[in-house]
Amino acid sequence: MGTCAASDAFAENGGTPLLALVRDFDKEPGKARVLIRDLASRDREAFYAAALNVLKTPGDTRGYRHLVSVLMGRDLLLQALCDRALGRQEAVALLRAALRIDSLADINLANALASSAGGNGTPAHELARLMEIIGEASGHSRVPPALRHMVRHPDPYLRSKAVLLIGRDNRSAAWLQNRLAEADPRIRANAVESLWGFDSGEARDLLRTASQDPNNRVAGNAVLALYRLGEASAVAQAARMAIHASPLFRASAAWVIGEAGDPRFKETLARMLGDPSQMVRKRAIAALQRIKAARARQTREWRAAAWLESGSAMPRRVEVAVADEEGRQPVLLPTEVALAEGSLPVTEYAVEARPAPDALSVAFVFPEATGPGAPFNTAGRALLPWKRPFDSWWAVPYLLEQAPGGTRVSLRDAAAPVATGKDAARNLFDESLERVYFPDLWSAMERALDPQCAPPGGRRLVVFAGRGMGLPPLAAEALAASAAACAASIHAVSLDPNPPLEELCRLAGGRFELARTEGEVPPLVQRAYLRLLGRYSVTYSPPITSDSIRVRIQTAIAWAECQAAQIKLL
Repeated sequence: MGTCAASDAFAENGGTPLLALVRDFDKEPGKARVLIRDLASRDREAFYAAALNVLKTPGDTRGYRHLVSVLMGRDLLLQALCDRALGRQEAVALLRAALRIDSLADINLANALASSAGGNGTPAHELARLMEIIGEASGHSRVPPALRHMVRHPDPYLRSKAVLLIGRDNRSAAWLQNRLAEADPRIRANAVESLWGFDSGEARDLLRTASQDPNNRVAGNAVLALYRLGEASAVAQAARMAIHASPLFRASAAWVIGEAGDPRFKETLARMLGDPSQMVRKRAIAALQRIKAARARQTREWRAAAWLESGSAMPRRVEVAVADEEGRQPVLLPTEVALAEGSLPVTEYAVEARPAPDALSVAFVFPEATGPGAPFNTAGRALLPWKRPFDSWWAVPYLLEQAPGGTRVSLRDAAAPVATGKDAARNLFDESLERVYFPDLWSAMERALDPQCAPPGGRRLVVFAGRGMGLPPLAAEALAASAAACAASIHAVSLDPNPPLEELCRLAGGRFELARTEGEVPPLVQRAYLRLLGRYSVTYSPPITSDSIRVRIQTAIAWAECQAAQIKLL
């Protein structure tokens, strides 16, 4: 097809050939360039209209880039970016393509924008749109000087947009502090929004101050920023905003909750569906949809365990342990930990994170199995999902003193089996396996504390003492000295009161717990083991005092849920 024929077809078919030329550009690039330039020269308006249709499907192709270069060469880039026929993301893609052709494209556009803002009749909303497109396409890594002057523009709407762009690039605490003192709430709100995703002590202080702003949008932007930074106080602030006397604040609360995707507020949003304000009801519906979408993105289920440490004391303290599919302890933000007592969510709480230790060598000291469902073997198997891949587990079994008759292998110097993988670890607690047993609990603990026989890693002992376990004189002090020599801790669960073992745990920096029944052994052993790992301590004053404490972990990709155990010990 000749050049004239192509142009005539272009005019007759509403620009369809331009789309074909861009799409098939790589087949005959030389010919395509000539035809595209000719189309642009023959009918500028028709070419521009056809180009907009092509730009609605951006792509990183040679044809697309050549079309952008032709638009730039004919001074149509600014017009296209301001054209509402292009969505915002399509316009951003267009400017990014232009920046690959000319690295000063955003500077030139900013200068043109500044000239337009001087009073030539360009609507403020078009100027604001262009500012947003320039900021996003440039990645907020640089703000052209011409846009910096916009903070002094007489139009407060344009000033607020300039504050958002410059704040993202600048993030100077002093500069933002001055913007937060502005009378126009739009400027204050955009100054706060410019801090989203930025974390520093000064930024948090500014956000905490802004969260008390009398304007709902300023306060909402600050609460959302604090929530995303993990500040648990933001949960309480969102809850208070949800019952604010002003419908504007209640609507902002629903928006914050929806942006956070936090399911602990589902009941709050359900109540807001009956709010007298239509705006609040509309925001609540949107928030519930966003929470549902956020839940759909949580494709991984983690494991969680929790237990109440403080009993009936106030404030309450719940310990929470979390592991991913491989047994690793993920790092959580306080806002990713949610508690509820009974049917009421806990909104005012504090979270203390204790870091996960390096590789551990965990010795399980336990008696021979005396029948199906032996309590410690059951407890050990229940721990398998919590085993980290880099930890060593080893079994140090011993004979019960009151064991029934029969032949037992008893070698004081026998090696203890060691496991790193989960399959091998599972075999440690298999009652059917033939084992070498140590003569009694205390010789087993001597072996577990022998510096020559442990695999590498910080040494920890998890001990189960059956009934009637005695202790030789001065054994606690001798074993405590051995524990100190290899920096080991001892955590014990016993079916009988055992003052010497309890004293040994105290001297070795561990803990002793008494089980009333064999049924309490597995959860107590689990607790003893989980205390060795990194975990989260949550303190709070409950809205009601309930025996039902539910813990939910919610991250962008995973979730976990459990009930907090409340074992009443003797």
